[in-house]
Formats: sequence, C-alpha cells, structure tokens
Amino acid sequence: MWEWESACLKCSKKVTAPRDLFCSNFGSVRGPWAVCRSAWCPKCYVADPDLKFHMALPENDEGSQWKKKTDDKRFAHARAGDMLSSPFQCEFCWFINLKRREPVRLSAGDQRLLGYSRRVNLDIMWSREKSTVGNTLSTLKKAKELSEELGLTPQIIELGPWPVSDGVGFQTALEMLRASQREGKNVKEYVQFHTMRKIRTSYATVYENSARGGATTACFKGDYGRTFALNNGGTDTRLFSKFIAGLKRRMGRVVRQNSGIAIDVLLKVFENYERELSQLSLTKERRREIIMAGAGFACLFCAALRGGELFLVEASELCRRIREGKSHPKHPFVIVPLMGRFKGENGERNLMFLLANRTKSGIEVRRWLGRLSEVLSISETCTSKNYFIISTNARIYLHWDIHCHSPIEGRRDGHLQQQHNTFHYPSRTCSLLPIGGWRDDHVQQQKHKYHYPSRSCSLSPIGGWRVGHHEQQQNKYRYPSRTHFVSTTAKH
Repeated sequence: MWEWESACLKCSKKVTAPRDLFCSNFGSVRGPWAVCRSAWCPKCYVADPDLKFHMALPENDEGSQWKKKTDDKRFAHARAGDMLSSPFQCEFCWFINLKRREPVRLSAGDQRLLGYSRRVNLDIMWSREKSTVGNTLSTLKKAKELSEELGLTPQIIELGPWPVSDGVGFQTALEMLRASQREGKNVKEYVQFHTMRKIRTSYATVYENSARGGATTACFKGDYGRTFALNNGGTDTRLFSKFIAGLKRRMGRVVRQNSGIAIDVLLKVFENYERELSQLSLTKERRREIIMAGAGFACLFCAALRGGELFLVEASELCRRIREGKSHPKHPFVIVPLMGRFKGENGERNLMFLLANRTKSGIEVRRWLGRLSEVLSISETCTSKNYFIISTNARIYLHWDIHCHSPIEGRRDGHLQQQHNTFHYPSRTCSLLPIGGWRDDHVQQQKHKYHYPSRSCSLSPIGGWRVGHHEQQQNKYRYPSRTHFVSTTAKH
C-alpha cells in the first residue's frame, strides 16, 4: 500500500497512497476480469450529479436552514485518508461483485448502478468526520517514519483483495438508497431514514430464521439466562453499519411530534360539549358522538393513555363496574377497564385504571363515563364482548381522530399564541388522539395542583394508590400506581 502510485481517473494527476483514494483491490487479480487500477484525488471522487439524494441542513427554531461555509461540499466528495478509515471498493469492483461482468460504458442502466454504488461509498466514508479521518492518516504516517528511523520496513497493511461476492449487505444498501428517492409521507421529496431502514430490519429477520442464520449461528448464555447469538448476516457487518451511520448523518430526520393540550383548553372543549348536549334539537347520532368523544378525552388525559389504547376499553366491564367507587368515603373513583395485549405484558390482560370522579381542575370523569355507559347499555353493546369502539379498523380510527381533533385545533392554537406560559408538551408515542397528561417533572416544577401520571411509564398492571408520594404533595386525590394488578373480580 505504501508504494501505490497511479493517475487519477478524472483529472489524470499523479496520486499516491495512502493520502489519495485507491480501491482496496488495486493491482489485484480477481477472476477473469481486468486488474483494478482505480484511483482518484479525494476531491475528484464526487457523487453522480444526475442522481439526487436528500442532504439535511441544520434548522433553527423558526425553520430557517443554515450551514457553515466549510460544509458546502459535505457528503459530496471523498477526503484525504478515506481509504484507511473505510472499507472501500470502487464502484467498478462492486459492479463485478454484483453482476459478474464488467460495466458497459454506453449502457445507461450500468452507469446508473455505478452512480448508486458511488453514493453508497460516499455515505460509508462520511460515517467518520473529516478530522477523525485526517488524524488516522497523519498518525499512520508518523508511525511509518518511526519504523524507518529504527531501520525497520513499514508494516504491511493488507486492504485487499476482496472476494468477488456480496456478503456485506451492499445490495441492501443500494435498495435503501433507491427507496429514499421515492415520495414520502411527511416529506414529498424523499422517504425518511427511519422508514427505509425497515428494509434492513426485514433482511435481518429473514436471515436469523434461515438455515444459515438460524441453525448454524453460535449462541451463548449470559447473566440471568439471556441468550446471545453471533450474527454473521450481511446487514450486521462493519461495512453496512458504517453505511447506516453515514446515511443517517446525511439525511437527518424530520420529527413531527404530536402535542399535548393545556387543561384550560380541554375544559373549554368540555364546556362546548355540555352546551351542545343541552340543545333540544340535538340528534341521537350527534349526542352519541359527543359522549364518545368526551369520555375519550377524559380517559386519555387523566389516565395518560396512548391514543390507540383508548380502543381497548372494554364495554361490558365498563358498564358492570360503573357504580363501583362512586360513594367511596375518602377517595371517590371510577374504573376504566382495558382488555388486550400491552407492551411488556404476556398474553391478553385486563387492566384497571382508577380515576378520580372529578379532578381538581374540574374534569368530570365519572359524569362522562356514566353517560358512555348509558349509551352502551341502550345500544346493547355492554352485554357483548365488544370494546369501546365496536370495530378497530383504520377507517374507524381515522373517523375518531378527525372528530376529536376538530374541536381543539383552532382553540388551542389561539390560546398558545396569547398565553406565553401555556405548556405545549410533545406526546411521545401517540399516533391517534394525542392528548395525554402532563409529565410529572414539569408539573412539579411549575407547582400545578393536579398531579398526572407520567407518560414515560410503560403501561403495566395497576391498582393500588400512590400513598406516600401524593401525601407529600398534599393533593386531594391520590392516583393509581403502575405497579400492582387489580383483578377483575376484586371487591372495591
């Protein structure tokens, strides 16, 4: 490697290793194909201008993009020393690895594949910053000089040749690049990184269950009986990991978090619902929609549920237990039962949320759930094993998503502009009806009277009261602990 010299394929200038960019197969014979002589000046190894890929730029709070002057060519070309810090094979060698033939110069398809391969190589190189690559190069040169001072021959670093095959996931990387150019959901110009990385996950899953990955992979046990496997799949190689790191740096990610809702905004929504329910001309269908939406808001907010968990409220159990806890001498409560499969739980579970009848902020939880119980009883839903919403298909989700967002969007936006001290918290995991409770730490810091369950907790069986913590907070109501299970047959 120390004696490699050639001419740049683009500008024809003399290039030398290891400062300039040489293919790891340089000067090696690989099968019946010609010996690779690919070498470039670092700045001559640039991306194909005919292939457009997204490159993220930093943004400030107002959405304005900015970048340093030194970042004009970021991700666009190679750097000095990249051949030492990256597993680099030129696009011509990768073409041979994938198609078992040399590329045809006049073939548009072949030239297009070469362009995609170069973009993969550049993403692999840019998994390391320029300073890190430069430090590796300079340190290695110093080590070479030290060997010469001692009268030793510099150590031989064998960068290649690589086998004529693809066992490192290069074709998967090409597929991910092609997928990134399609129309996205949140951004029309491209598909986001976190969407197209599912391709890698799918290939890894298939490999783990194949004859090679599932039967021959060595496994060993660690602490507490946990099993570990030595995965040799293409998507877990060093090259592919570097590609993923570089791809993520280049593309960034667009985060559009769902947002929480202020208590006074939610109270205004309940007030509007009450006003509409008092109208004599209200239709039966509209009354049912209002009651379902109001009960949904109360459950989601006070129990800090994810949006999709609302549809796991069991109708029969809700109607059967609606009177329990109503006349509790010290802490009146209402039971919200959920039935289904939950993250971190095994099998079908029936979970009980115990919510205060009326919160200090004025949310009438029992009133809305009592109305819901009446609606379900009239429609004979509570006598069956159906859930809160009879059908949980995507159309029903979308219907309730739109219906429950409409009364709060305009009012919340105006409220947040007028009230500078109104909190606007992001919902971490909601995809539907994202209006969960306040996080504990923010509530304590802002000295709010009402204490909500933390959204950072995973949903787990609940039951007992958090006695000690809430007595210290001197709150009137004490809330369910997320550590105990309440049986559906328990007496309250």
